[in-house]
Amino acid sequence: MGLCGEALPAKLDAGLRARLRAVIGRLDAAAAASGKKRVRLLKKARGPLGAVGRKTRAAAKSKRSQRRISPACAGAIDGLVDEVGAALS
Repeated sequence: MGLCGEALPAKLDAGLRARLRAVIGRLDAAAAASGKKRVRLLKKARGPLGAVGRKTRAAAKSKRSQRRISPACAGAIDGLVDEVGAALS
């Protein structure tokens, strides 16, 4: 099962999961840090989070059926990214 309740292309799934692991790692480190280091880690978490959104939108627009995901799946993942991004702000 993919991140949105349906199967994702394997390469996309692996890429999204890697970036989400990076976000989780930085958020965990930021929770333990304080001051400027915490701010820096939170800023660094936004990069891979943005990449998840970009990759999801690109997969939704893909012309190749092997790489394409449904608009509903793209919307679900974008919603999750937006929620986490809003929490980081």
